[in-house]
Amino acid sequence: MRQVHLYSPSDDGSTHLARLTLSFGGAPDLSKVTVVLPDMALAPALRASLMQAGAQDGVATLVPPRITTLTLLAGAVELGEATVPAPRRLAELHRLLAARGWFGGAPGWETCRAILGLADELSAALPEPPAESDFVAMIERHYRDGGARVAAPEARLVHEVWRAYARGAPGVALDPGLARRMREREAAARVGGPLILLASRPGGVLTPDEERFASACARRTEVTVTGPDALPDVLAAAWSRVSGMSITERARGLAEGDLASADHVRVLSAPTLEAEARAAVVTVGGWLAAGRRAIAIVAADRVVARRVRALLERDDVLVADEAGWKLSTTSAATCAMRWVDAAIGGFHQRDLTDWLRSPFVFTDMGRDVRQAALASLEHAIRRHQVVGGVAPMRHALALEAPADREAARMVERIEAAARPWARRSAPPDEWFDLLLVTLDSLGTRESLVMDAAGKRVLELARDLREQLGGSASLSLAAWRDFFAAELEAASFRDSAIDSPVVMTSLSRARMRRFECVLLLGAGQAHLGTEVEPGPLLAARLRAQLGLATPEEREAELRDTLGMLIAQCGEFRATWRSGRAHEPLPLAQHFVRLDALVVAAGRPSIIETVAEQAVVPGPLHPALAPAPSAGVLAPSAVSVSAYASLVVCPYQFFARHLLGLNEDDEVREEFEKSDYGQWVHGLLNKLHQRIARFDAAPRAEIAAAMRQLTDEAFAAPIAFNFLSLGWKERWLALIDAYISWQIEREADGWLWRDGEVRAETNFALEDGRALRLHGRLDRIDVRAAGAGVAILDYKTQAPAALKKRVEEIGEDVQLLAYRLLRPDLEAASAAYISVDCDKVVAVPANPDHTLEDERTRLLRVFGALAAGAPLPANAIESQCAWCEMRGLCRRGHWAEGEARDA
Repeated sequence: MRQVHLYSPSDDGSTHLARLTLSFGGAPDLSKVTVVLPDMALAPALRASLMQAGAQDGVATLVPPRITTLTLLAGAVELGEATVPAPRRLAELHRLLAARGWFGGAPGWETCRAILGLADELSAALPEPPAESDFVAMIERHYRDGGARVAAPEARLVHEVWRAYARGAPGVALDPGLARRMREREAAARVGGPLILLASRPGGVLTPDEERFASACARRTEVTVTGPDALPDVLAAAWSRVSGMSITERARGLAEGDLASADHVRVLSAPTLEAEARAAVVTVGGWLAAGRRAIAIVAADRVVARRVRALLERDDVLVADEAGWKLSTTSAATCAMRWVDAAIGGFHQRDLTDWLRSPFVFTDMGRDVRQAALASLEHAIRRHQVVGGVAPMRHALALEAPADREAARMVERIEAAARPWARRSAPPDEWFDLLLVTLDSLGTRESLVMDAAGKRVLELARDLREQLGGSASLSLAAWRDFFAAELEAASFRDSAIDSPVVMTSLSRARMRRFECVLLLGAGQAHLGTEVEPGPLLAARLRAQLGLATPEEREAELRDTLGMLIAQCGEFRATWRSGRAHEPLPLAQHFVRLDALVVAAGRPSIIETVAEQAVVPGPLHPALAPAPSAGVLAPSAVSVSAYASLVVCPYQFFARHLLGLNEDDEVREEFEKSDYGQWVHGLLNKLHQRIARFDAAPRAEIAAAMRQLTDEAFAAPIAFNFLSLGWKERWLALIDAYISWQIEREADGWLWRDGEVRAETNFALEDGRALRLHGRLDRIDVRAAGAGVAILDYKTQAPAALKKRVEEIGEDVQLLAYRLLRPDLEAASAAYISVDCDKVVAVPANPDHTLEDERTRLLRVFGALAAGAPLPANAIESQCAWCEMRGLCRRGHWAEGEARDA
C-alpha cells in the first residue's frame, strides 16, 4: 500500500516529517519505521524535531526510527558477485580504446569517464542490454542518413562497454549500474516495517531509483511519500512554461500576499569577482551582527566561494564547509603532483624548486635547515644557470664555496629517489607504489599523514594501487593524467569546524531550513540549462532511451532553487555581471522573477553593488598601494632605478627599495633586452678594434662585425637554439650600421669611448647626499674638438623612441646620463635605434633642459627621504610588462584611490 502526505513549502518539513513518523510508529518505539531522506544532512533536524514532538506528546524517551538514504541502504547490501572497481574499469576502457585506435590512440581520461557514465545511465534505465543490432538500429533511426554513419560506431562502442560488465558467465564482474539495482532490490526486500520517503521535488516526485524502491517496498509493507506540495505561487508564475500568458498577465493574477513572499529575495550585481566576494562578505557580516545563527552559503561558483571564505577567515569568521573542495586543489595533492611533474619534465629547476618549497617535504631535516639548504640550492641554480637535471644541480652546488653540506645531501637524496622514475612505462599499481616509496624516502609521508588532506591523498593512492593491481602498463605521462583526474574527482572536507555559517552545495541545501541563504554565482553559466549534448546524447534520443534529459535536469534545478527560496528567511544571490569587458548574463530564474515583480509594480530584486563597497569592521576595500620609503630611502640610485621611479613610484619601491628584483631568474629563453646587451657589447668591441670606419675597407669592417657577432651569440645559441633568430636579426642590420657610422664620421663625429661607468653626487635639501650612477653606452667627440655627444643604443623602433622623447619630462635616461658626467654637461644626447632595417639617431627633446632634470631629481628624492607616498600610478601600457603588477594588484583597486602598504 502506498499513500502521499504533502505539506506547504513554507512549513517546516522536519516538523511535518516528525509528526508523520510518530503517527506510524507507535511511540515510544519507532525502531520498525524506516525513514529515507534525500540527503543525510537533513537527519539532525529530523532527530531534533522527533524529540521535540515526542516531548509535546508526553513521551520522555523515544526509540528512534532508522534514518538513512537510499544510497546508504543499498550500500549496506553485500552481493555474492564481484563488482569491478571504478578505477580498474576506467583503466581497462582506456586500454581498449587505445588498442583500437579510437581518439587517435590516446583517449582522454575524461572521455573514458563520459562513456562509462553513459553506460551506467543505461544500466539504471534499462533492465537488460538489448541486442547490439537493436540498439544500433534505434540510434540509426534517430539520426538517419549521414548522422547515422557518425553515430553508429559510437553506439556500438557504448553498447560493448555496457555489455562488457553485464551479468553473464560466472566470474564476470558486475556492471556498477546493474550492481546498484540489485542492491536496491535486496534492500527493499529487507524493509520489514513502515517506510517513509521524503521527496525533494514538489508534489512528492521521486527519482527513478527511489520510485523503483518505493514500488518494490509497497508490495510488502506500508509506504508513505511526503514532501512539499508545490512551489510558492509567485515562483510558479515566474518560472512556469505555460504559453499564451505574458509576464504582466501573470503578475496581475497574483494576490498581494503572493507577491510579498518574494520580498526576501535579492540579487546583488557586482562588476568584478572581487566586488562580488566583498558584497557577499558584507552580507554575511550583517547577518551575524543581527544575531542570525543558521546561515548557508551555497557555492554555485567555487572560485568566488574560495575568495569569500578567505575574506571571512581573515576576519575570524570560520566557515563549516560541507561542500568541501576538490582534493586536487589542496597543498598536499599539489606536493605529490609537483614531484610527478618534475619527473616527467626531467627535473626542470622550476618544477623541482616549487616542490621543495612545499612544507611537506624533507621535514626530517628540520625547518630551518631545510630552508637554508633550499636557499643554497636556488642560489647555485641561478649562479650557474642550471635549467634542469638533478646531476647538474649537484655539480653546481659543488662549485660553490663554501659548500653547503646539507644542500648537497638533500640533492643526493633527490637524485637517488629520481632514478626509478626514468622507466618508460609500468603498470599503474607500480607507479602508485613508487610514488608512496618516494614520498617516504624524501621525508614527506609522515608530514602528509599529520595533515587531513595529506592523509586523504595517501589513502587515495593506496586504494588506487590495490584496485589497479594487474592492469596494463601506462606511460608515466598517462599515469600522471589518470592520477590527476582521480584527484580532481575526489573531494576533501574539513569536518573539524563548527560554525553558524555553513558553506554547502545546492543539492545538499535542498529541503533544509536556514535563517539566511547566500547563493554565490547566480549567473547563467552556473545555473543555466545544460547545452544540447553530442550526437549520441541528443536530448530526444536520451528520452527514447529512458535517460534524463536536459529539460528534466533544468526542472530539478528549478525545484531545488525554488524550495531553497521558499524555506529561508532571507535569500541573497551574487551575480558577477561581466568579465574582461564581456557581459555575463543572469540566470533565467532570477531574470523572470525580477520581470514578474517589476510588472506587478514592486521594486526590482536586482541591486547593483559598487566596485569598492564600504566594508564595515576590519575589512578594507582594495585600494592602490602608496607606501613611503621610510628607512629604505636610498643614498645611491642608478639611472635605470630613477627611470623606474618616474614611470611608477610603487614599481621603484618594490624593485629597488624592497629588492624584489635582485635574484635573477634562470634563463630559459632570451628576450629583447638580452639582445640589446649582446649588441652593445659587440659594438663596443668593434669600435675599439676599428677606430675610424672611413679609413678601413667596408669588407674588413663587415668581416669584423660578423666575427664579433659569432662570438657574442655563441653562448646564447648553445644555451637556447632559438637565439639564432636574434643573431640573424642583427646580421641583417650590419650593412645599415656601417653606412650610418660612415655617414656620422663624415659629419665630423668620431667614436671616443664605450661602456663607460660614471657617477656623480648631489646634495639634497636636508643635507643628505645622493649618488647617481650608471653606464654610458657610447661617447662621441667632434673631430675638431668642438662638441661631445652621449649616445645610448636602443633596440627599439625609431617611432617608439621619438614618441618617448616628445613629451617633456617623460624620458629620464638621456638627461640623467648627462648629469653623470659634469665635465660633459654641455654635451648633446641621443638614442641610436638599431632596429628593423635601419639605424636612426633620435635626439633628446631640446625643450627639457638639463637644469629641469637636475631640479626634478633633487625634488623627487628629497620628498622621498621626507616620507612622501610612492603610489602605483603608472599608465596601463607600462603596467602591461611590469613584473610587480601582481604585487600592487592593479585591477583590484579603483583608479585614484591609494593606501599605505
